[in-house]
Order: sequence, then structure tokens, then C-alpha cells
Amino acid sequence: PTPTPTPLPAARLHLAEDALFLGDFEQALAQYQETYAEAKDAETRVAAATGIGRALFNLRNYPSAITWFTTAIEENAPNSDPSEAWYYLAEAQMIQQNYAAAAEAYAKYMELRPGLLDGYIQQWRGDALLAAGNAPAAIEAYRAALEASPPGDPSWIRIKLARAYAMAQDYTSAVTTYLDVYQTSSDDSARANANYLLGQLYLELGETEQAYARFTEAILRFPAASESYSGLVELVNAGIPVNDLDRGKVDYFAGQYGLGADALTRVIESGSAPAEAWFYRALCRRAMREYGNALEDFNVVIQNYQGDAVWSRAYSEKAFTLWAYLDQYQQAAETLLEYVRLAPDASDAPDRLYEAARIFERGGYLTRAAETWERVIDAYPSSSNAYRALFLTGITFYRLQNYSGARTIFQRALVLSSSPGDQAAAYLWIGKTHQAEGHPDLAQEAWRQAVQADPTGYYSERAAELLIGRPPFSILNPFDVGYDLNAERPTAEAWLKTTFNLPPETNLADLTSFMSSPAFLRAEELYRLGEYALARDEYETVRQQVLNDPVQTFRLMNHLLEKNFYRQAILSSRQILDLAGLDDAGTLSAPSYFNHIRFGIYFKDLILSAADAEQLNPLFLLSVIRQESLFEPFARSSASARGLLQIMPATGQELATQLNWPPGYTDRDLSRPVVSIRFGARYLARQRDYFNGDLVAALAAYNGGPGNTLQWVELSKGDPDLLLEVIRADETRRYIMNIFENFNIYRLVYERKP
Repeated sequence: PTPTPTPLPAARLHLAEDALFLGDFEQALAQYQETYAEAKDAETRVAAATGIGRALFNLRNYPSAITWFTTAIEENAPNSDPSEAWYYLAEAQMIQQNYAAAAEAYAKYMELRPGLLDGYIQQWRGDALLAAGNAPAAIEAYRAALEASPPGDPSWIRIKLARAYAMAQDYTSAVTTYLDVYQTSSDDSARANANYLLGQLYLELGETEQAYARFTEAILRFPAASESYSGLVELVNAGIPVNDLDRGKVDYFAGQYGLGADALTRVIESGSAPAEAWFYRALCRRAMREYGNALEDFNVVIQNYQGDAVWSRAYSEKAFTLWAYLDQYQQAAETLLEYVRLAPDASDAPDRLYEAARIFERGGYLTRAAETWERVIDAYPSSSNAYRALFLTGITFYRLQNYSGARTIFQRALVLSSSPGDQAAAYLWIGKTHQAEGHPDLAQEAWRQAVQADPTGYYSERAAELLIGRPPFSILNPFDVGYDLNAERPTAEAWLKTTFNLPPETNLADLTSFMSSPAFLRAEELYRLGEYALARDEYETVRQQVLNDPVQTFRLMNHLLEKNFYRQAILSSRQILDLAGLDDAGTLSAPSYFNHIRFGIYFKDLILSAADAEQLNPLFLLSVIRQESLFEPFARSSASARGLLQIMPATGQELATQLNWPPGYTDRDLSRPVVSIRFGARYLARQRDYFNGDLVAALAAYNGGPGNTLQWVELSKGDPDLLLEVIRADETRRYIMNIFENFNIYRLVYERKP
């Protein structure tokens, strides 16, 4: 709470900065505007005007943002630093396509903050200059960016440099630079791009033979790259002959299935076709829903090309076609069993056997599934999925109501288990078999053993609930989410000094040593500019550098916490406990400071509000966010899910339409905590309601989709423990287990005991 009913300008600035971080741009704008109106000194007016500009920038009102950044710059306050205003002025001018003005603003920023972000700023300035048509200046900027040793692979900057050379008609340098990227980069995507652009340049220069050689090279080496398809189009349009096999593969990867099938048919009809021609034609035909023709092609590979590189894949793809598209589960499984008979020593034979069992299970052939899963551990005991196969054998017997047979399997699993978690799982299910047979005392004894096996682990914690008849994700007592890290920190520091034998005078708040780290300095400046994702990457570089130093990790952890980089702070806290030799259960005996960081109540007001609105337990919602993003607002998955609750863009658009909020919604809004938390809570509550309050099913639907979850719920017959085991997506099963473990630790840390 603020100390006065009307906050002072400095306090308002702080409130506005917090609102910006949370993505509440309207609130930030209001606070900055009031601060500007009340400001008595030029420095405060500069900060407020810059803030108004940033809020408007984030609200996508770029012309007004430019006006306010200009106001901040023109204030000319003697003790103020307008570099932030210059930076955002450049960004806004780029969006408005005022490229020359953007380049000038980037240069002004660097005059005020030299040497900090040159690797970034010079590249962006080069982009502005290139877009403005000033190729010579762009070349200088890109060279300066490379000389500043920018983080990461510089291949893409070098590609931009080559484009600038070409625009400046320095074709020799352009060709040399493209070739250098192609020959030396470790990024295949950059290599394919450089190769294609080089071919385009050769075309412009009239060097058609060289150009077509580059396009042909791409087709051979990068058939899945989009640039390879573009090169193929160039070759076809020019009437240049292209090997039909290569052409068919490129067409397939580009989604041009009809063209690909035609090209591969020509290969096949020419006689002596390689296995790849049949294989890729099968994939094209399947994509065109010609399932019978696809199966015929897969069969040709299987029958005539044993030992070929695609022979094994043909079996796998044939099986997938049979069960996924034609519902022929038994035939699909038998296809994989045939492969194992013919190639029992192949490295992928255990995986194919495991998948055959899964297909039998999908089709409802439970006895065959159990037999096949048990074969995995009998025939391939050292394979990575052997133990899981044995465990699923027991689960399948349980589903068949063969409880004594299931118990025998789980007892075998107990003997073969190599981890406390596996032991706890075996004990839990031994207890479940006793319970099913009407022996509650034996069930309770097995569950007590499960509790002891792996404290804080999923199966141990679930066994503890079974002992008292407690459903998953329930809270019996009130909880208190209030804690004071500042008050807890001295105890943590004393523990750190004792645990790691540090001199008593060690200053655990001293960041001086980090000031010599370029990555740390870049992170600090990027944070100041609001470039949080880039700052995160730089802070992560620093964190990795001090990973085995508990003192430096502790110092960095506290700094990251102050900057709201919760993910890195959480990882740092756990790293310190790891260095102290504490296992999962042991970490709970560490000073509460570490566990309040690891399982913090971050974004407290937003989460409590959203949980209340959707009638979700706040600790449950916190547990989901921790699993989804580890409290990183700008997290983004390879599948394009975004934000704290990893909402997919299509789902985000649906929720924005349903809520009629926020105004002018775009996918970028998913990185705003104020949006992501509200959207995620609503979507999670929707799944809960759809599955009649079953939170295990709700989580399965949130991660694995409601359609799949309907099938899993039907198979589980109302048993939450069986529901977890019949989930066929390992990622979703592990997702639920992790959230359950998160929830139980949140409950341990915050639940008030009676």
C-alpha cells in the first residue's frame, strides 16, 4: 500500500512501471499522465513523458507515442537521460516505416549509451538504413554489429550484410559473404536462406548457370526448407530439368502433395525406382487421403527394400495409417510385430514393440496389449521404455479386473525399480489391487510404504491422499499467502554461510563482480528498455556462468527477483539447494526464504482475482502457471503457445472474442500477464466445468485437448489414478504429475495446519 492517499510523483512512476510489466497499459498510461501533470521538475517530466510514450506504444498508438517521445527528448533536462525515449522513438518510427528517422534515433541512443548494446542496436539501425535505401550506411552498421560480438549465431546479421552489399552493387562482397554463411554456419536454416539469396543474386547478375546450381544444391541438401521449394519453382519456370525424386521430396515438404506424387510417379514408372520414391509417394498419397494407394506404396518398400534407410519408417508409417486414418488397430499392431520379427536386433525394435502394444490398447485389445508390453521387458530389458512397458502391463491387467495378475506385475516392477518414484508407483498400485479385491488393510499398508518411498513425489503424495480418502487437488485447511522475503533473508544468508563454510564477513548483496560481465551489463540495459525477453537471455548467460558458485548464484538470484525475472530466480534458488546436497524432500527443510522463492505467490493480485472470478483454488492456479511458464510472462513454446499460461493463438482469439476484451486484441497480448492470467483461468475453468469438476481431467484437457480427454475419462471409469495411467500422451501424463507435485508443495508451504 502507498503511504499517502495521493502518491508522490516518484511513487506514481513506480506504480506505472509495475503496470507496464503486468501489461496493464491503460493503468500505466493513467499513472504516467498524472505524474506528468503534477511534476515540479524537468527530470520527472522527462521520465513521465517517456512513460506515456511507452504506454501508448504498447497500446499501438504510434503517432501519439512519437509525439511524447519527442516531448521527452526536447525537455532537455540537465540531469535526465533521454536515451530510453530515443530508443522507443526509433522503434515507433520503424513501425511507422519512417526508416531514416528510425536510423537517426538509434544513432542518438548509442551516442548517449555507447558500448552497451551495440551488437543489437547496430543491427537494428542497419535494418532501418537498408529499408531506407541507404545501403552504404547499412553496411557500416552491420559491420559494427558484428565487431561488437553480438550474442548468439551471427549468421543472420551476415546475411543482412550480404543483402546490403548487393544493394550497394558490391556484388563480389555480397557473393563472398553469402558463401561464407553457407559454408561455415551451424544453422541449417541460415545456410538454406543464404544459398537461396545467393541464387537470386546470380539471377540478377545474369549468371543463370550459377543461380540454377545454387537452387539445385538447396534441393539436394535442404529438401524440407521453404527456400528449397522457392528454388524449385525458379528452376521449373526456367525449364531447367530437375531430378524427379528430389522434386517430389521438396514438393512433399512444401505441402504440394499432388505435384509431389506426380513427380514421384514419373520416377517409379521410369523403372528401377529407389525406395524413397515409393515412400514419399505414399506420404503424398496419404496427405491427399488416398489411404489405400498409400498402403500399397508402403508395402512395396516393406516387401522389396529391406535394409534401406526408409524400410523401418515404412513399417511405422503404414501402422500409423492403419490405426489413425482407417481404425484398423489390430492390423496396425501386427504390422509392427512383423517388423520386430524380421529385425529383432534393430535399434528401434523395442520402440516398435512398445508402440504395437499401445495400438492394441487404443483398439481395445487389452489382453494382446498386456502380452506385448510384457514382451518389451522380457526381450529388451535394457531399452529405455522397458520399465514403463512392464508398468503398463500391470495397469492393463488391472483394467481387465485381473487384480492378482496386476499385483504380480507391480511386485515385479517393485523389484526392478531403479528410482524412489518407481517404487512409490508400484506400491500405490499394489495397494489399488488390494483395494479392488476388498482388502483395505493390505491396501493401507501398501500405501504407507508408497508414502515413505519418495516424499514430495507424485505417487507418494497421492498415496498419502488415498490413506485418508482425500481427492486430488483438494485443500482441507485455510491457507495464508502472506510472507516477507526481506524478513526471511538474514536467516537464509546465515544458512548459506554455514552450509558452504563462508567467512562471516562475506557480503552476499555485493554485485560488483557482475559489473565486469558484458552479458550482465547488456541484461541490465535491456531490462531498462523493457526488452524483457532479450534481457532474460542475457541474464541466463550470466546464471550459467556462475552455476557452480553458491555465493554468486545467491547474489544473482536476489537481483533477478527484484527485476521480476522469477523463472531465473526460481532456478537459482533450486541450484543453491542442489549445491548443498538437498534432495527434493530435503529442500523443504531449507530456510523458508528459498522455498518462498521457488514456490512464490507471484502476480498475486492478478491470480487471486482471476481465481476468485473462476472459482479456482489460487494454489491450483499458481501450480499450473509454475508448470506452464515458471512465471515468465514472455515465455513462448515451439508450438507458438505464449505467456504465463501458454495460451495458443487460436484459443486466445476465441477467448478475446468471448470476453470482448482486450480492445484491439492481437496475439502479442498473450504476453501481458493481465491478459494471460485472465484467459488461462477462464480456459481452465471451462475444462473443469466440462468435466464436471474433475481437475485431473481438466488438466489433461488443458494440455492434451478435450477430445482426447473424453476418451481417457471414459477408459478410467471415474478413477483419477487410472485416468493418469491411461493417458496415452506421455507429455500430458507428466504435466499432470508435475502440477500435482507443485500443488502439494504449495499446500505444504502455505496451508495453515489446524
